This record gives sequence, structure tokens and C-alpha cells, in this order.
Amino acid sequence: MADMERDLLEATIPQLQRLYAAHRYTVTQVVRWHLDRIQRYNGVYRAVETVLESEALAAAAREDREAAAGTAERAALWGIPIVIKANTSIAGQVTTDGWDGYTIRGHELVAPRDATIVARLRAAGAIVLGHTNMPDSRTPIPTAAARSPHRQCLRRGASPPAAPPAAP
Repeated sequence: MADMERDLLEATIPQLQRLYAAHRYTVTQVVRWHLDRIQRYNGVYRAVETVLESEALAAAAREDREAAAGTAERAALWGIPIVIKANTSIAGQVTTDGWDGYTIRGHELVAPRDATIVARLRAAGAIVLGHTNMPDSRTPIPTAAARSPHRQCLRRGASPPAAPPAAP
């Protein structure tokens, strides 16, 4: 377990692909490791609002079977576990956009299909672990903050004004 922790904690995509090529880990082992970390830390950080454990493990097992049979087409993100932001549709899942209102029984915003980016990530071999949390984007901006020069510049895409010079 210590080796897996060391190998996977900050692994880049190319590093993970080398670990797969060397048969150090299976996709299922890597996905389970990530799911275990979500389970271990999500109670504290609440970073993932929906965990797609069974779907992720099924996709990982499929990729492992294809690799064992020699039929795996190793696309650019083959075996790479990812999470999707809560405002991006995953087929059959509630797209909350960070708002509890979309989770009200009978009013759920259930995605009929994957967003284009999710479909492309899956086609590239990525394993979707779930939806990440995001702040409620419907929180009103206080009036003074909405009129601040920094907020106005950010809306226009300009640079905010320089800070006033320090007092002598």
C-alpha cells in the first residue's frame, strides 16, 4: 500500500501510463485507490458530491479485460481516473450546478446524455469517478462588491487597477 501511495499520490498522466505499461497496477487497482481516497477524505473536504463507484469500477474492469486480451485501444487518457465538475452533465446523473434546488425530489435536473466534453473524455479512455462539488453560483454579490473596480474589470476582461501607492 505504501508503494501505491507513493506511486499514485501525485502521478501525472504519462507516469500513470508508464505504470500501466510496466504492469505495476491494473486500472481497477488505480480506480479503487482513488475511490478509497474519496471515501477517506470526502467527509472532511466534501469535494465530491456524487461518487459513481459501480460505474467507475465497471469501466475499469472493462479496460483491464481489454488489456489482458490484447484488444485494448490505448487512447490518450486510457485508464486515467477523473472527476467532472457539478455543472457538467453526466448521463443519468443529477447536474446540480452547485445548487440544492436541482436535487429537490421531482425537480431533479437529470442529464439525458453526457456533455460533449464528458463523451470525449470517455472516448479517450478516461474513467469518470463522479461529480465534484462547487459553490452555489446563485449567491447574490453585495452591491458594493458588484460595483468595485476589480469586479467591473473582471467582467470586461481587463486588468484591475493598480493598488494605490503605499504611504511613506
